[in-house]
Amino acid sequence: NLQRLEVAVEGTQREVQPGHHFLARLSDSGIDSWQPYLREPWIPIRQQGNSLVIERPAEYAYQPGQIVSLLGPLGRPIPLYPLARTLLLIAYDAAPASLLMLAETALARHQRDLDFGWHGATLRTGSAARTDRSTAWR
Repeated sequence: NLQRLEVAVEGTQREVQPGHHFLARLSDSGIDSWQPYLREPWIPIRQQGNSLVIERPAEYAYQPGQIVSLLGPLGRPIPLYPLARTLLLIAYDAAPASLLMLAETALARHQRDLDFGWHGATLRTGSAARTDRSTAWR
């Protein structure tokens, strides 16, 4: 089970692109705390104005107004070539969260065909009809 968090960001953190991620530290001891020492990777699935939507496991409890220390965006953006007509995205043995922003960006750029599959579920756009399972990625 997953939950979606809406995280307010500012500055260069709003310039996130598909392929970027953040290293996050959520601490009850304050924003300058070193506890926990290691940060967790957070992958945005959508950008909404000054906020990022991030999927996290439902086993963690988050409260509105909690402060998160984010480093990033880190990593390299995944290029989407304007002349590309077909895009195939596969998440094998993993949740597809890291591919959702890329899929939405491709659809927004009017990619002609997009195949998106994971664990037996498939989404096809373009000339193919969508199945009931195709909405699982949204």
